[in-house]
Amino acid sequence: MGVLFVVASIFSVFYYWDPTRTFIKRWQEPDPYIFEAIDPTLFAYDPVTSLSVHGDDDIHRVRHQLISIVWGEEGIPFHRMPNKTRLSIQSDPGITAGCHDVEIPHTRRRLHCEVHGYAHWSNLAGVDDLTVSIDNEYTSSIGYFRPQDPNGVLVLYQHGYAGTYHDQHRIIERLISDGYTVAALNHVSYGDNRCPDGRPEYCYVGWGTFQVPLPMRLHFTPPVVAINYALSQGHVRGIAMIGLSAGAWVTAVTAAVDTRVDISFPIAGVMPKPLVRGNEWPKAERYEPLINAASFPDLYVLASDSPKRRQTQIFNQYDRCCYSGLRPLLFADSLKTFIGHLTGGVFNVVIDESHPRHKISRRALAVIADELRLLSEDPKN
Repeated sequence: MGVLFVVASIFSVFYYWDPTRTFIKRWQEPDPYIFEAIDPTLFAYDPVTSLSVHGDDDIHRVRHQLISIVWGEEGIPFHRMPNKTRLSIQSDPGITAGCHDVEIPHTRRRLHCEVHGYAHWSNLAGVDDLTVSIDNEYTSSIGYFRPQDPNGVLVLYQHGYAGTYHDQHRIIERLISDGYTVAALNHVSYGDNRCPDGRPEYCYVGWGTFQVPLPMRLHFTPPVVAINYALSQGHVRGIAMIGLSAGAWVTAVTAAVDTRVDISFPIAGVMPKPLVRGNEWPKAERYEPLINAASFPDLYVLASDSPKRRQTQIFNQYDRCCYSGLRPLLFADSLKTFIGHLTGGVFNVVIDESHPRHKISRRALAVIADELRLLSEDPKN
């Protein structure tokens, strides 16, 4: 029996090992265009011809249009602060009251129920809960992780569907250990994000039903407020944003409209519309005024519109969810060249072949760490 247990354990380890899983995914997939090759019908795609930005005036015009679509006449809320701030909640011994009374779904994991698990992190000074209210109908919660020895760089992490930012606790812990301040955000209606007054249509925005005024505010006001709050604390000189899956879309748009974001990392979640297949494009991202104002390549240009700003997109070649394969090669080099000549900004695409999952891998984290170092070590920031 002991031998069988050991054999079963070894088999389980190798079965779930990323190289093994990658081999299995490749072997099981009969369509070569999913992972290994590019569909020849896509070769005619030219990302540059889809652009509506060809100079500074275009960049300002499209950005202003996007801001108006999201926030209306008010414009981007650069001076707005959280409606409520609870400091160092990890030190409150009663913060987890009621957390174990009911089983909490994976997509509803709440900061106050998870925070004691983070209290032991190296270099962590505290975890704050920032609350942002929209129309007194929708409440967004931001987990604000403060390092004891900050390096002056704020990193926003935006999660997507199928979980919460607590799933990325190892990445957040690594960032805190390295001195980064982290503002962690969930997708609309996930985690602590709530519709407290029985107006579910606000939460439906996260699923692509737009029945409230200026619905895109629910996605893009929280990251702007997180930046405002961090800057008000007086220790931030550089800003980066990381987004996974649907969070990649939030990251791409936020970096396009808010020039305070120096470096952005959309991961496994944004691709020019002509290259998208199946159900890869979530309904929440199909807000007609927004997509009519700017193509995805336009967003990439706006996020890299000066020599100080850069965007690195990361795709998982063998992703079991979406945005897999080699399609990003169809726009990577041409947009990199175009953006470099037009703005002096930097645009890069990385295809991660190290695993078959919909995640931020060790390789992706290494890429991110190298680029974040540019901010933390740059004396100009």
